[in-house]
Amino acid sequence: MPYADVHKYGFIGLSALGWADFMLLWVLQAVVFWRGMEMIKKFIDFAGPAVSMYGCRVMFILAGYMV
Repeated sequence: MPYADVHKYGFIGLSALGWADFMLLWVLQAVVFWRGMEMIKKFIDFAGPAVSMYGCRVMFILAGYMV
């Protein structure tokens, strides 16, 4: 992808594609927080299980690596 090249399309160490992703996620996060605590609770209910499942896998992988 040409826009992923930091040397041609970069700004402050991030490519144009990276900046587009950053801005998209920043806007989505702002929307969640602007909607208030009820939206945050709904988001946590939706994302919580996925985060917990991912966190458990990473925990076991790191524990196995340490052992």
